[in-house]
Amino acid sequence: MTFKLPELVVTNPLWIWLFRHGIEDPGWGKSTIGQHTIALAILDIAERINDPEIQKQVKASASKLLLDTAQAIAQELRPAE
Repeated sequence: MTFKLPELVVTNPLWIWLFRHGIEDPGWGKSTIGQHTIALAILDIAERINDPEIQKQVKASASKLLLDTAQAIAQELRPAE
């Protein structure tokens, strides 16, 4: 019997842009914007979780990370006074 893994198809425009612009950097994901991007991906993938309670927990965690990283990015971009 042969086991075939399902294909992952990326439809999120942000992910497509990132893949086209070389996110293969080994240090990727450690910066604030990298963490924000990971949270976006987790939210996208969470839609495929069949268990509603687990899906809710994953989405809540990813949403919190999105909010935290968005605030951090805004702070980084705010001009120094």
